[in-house]
Amino acid sequence: MPSPSRSHHAAPASERTLERAATWLSLACAVHCLVMPLAMSVMPLLGASGISDLSPRAELLLSVLVVASAGAGVFWGYRRHRDVRVVIATATGLVAYLVGHLFEDSWPGMALAVLGALVLAASSFLSARLSHVHDAHCAH
Repeated sequence: MPSPSRSHHAAPASERTLERAATWLSLACAVHCLVMPLAMSVMPLLGASGISDLSPRAELLLSVLVVASAGAGVFWGYRRHRDVRVVIATATGLVAYLVGHLFEDSWPGMALAVLGALVLAASSFLSARLSHVHDAHCAH
């Protein structure tokens, strides 16, 4: 009897963890984009204006983590469930997120970055859900 192909096995825990991390990183980025303008305006009142120097580095680190985890998550997720909707949603979210950050000094740019991060989180959630359904189906 031939051995089952890779597509009939449940996803390794590391791949499921990466999909969860991509979802949470995207959500963290959306919260960061929403909270930072308010925090930046309040910090001088609290005497903590020096903390604002950390923002560009934190922004870059968070962006790199979001893009890397979304890319890896969609790769492994698509490899398991072969649903192109996740790839399209992730690509759309990444484009919106990155274009939003190009214009982050304006409210439309901020809104686009937040929207992109939320779309990335939704696509990661969808990918994880499809993988879970696929893994449950293949286990039977």
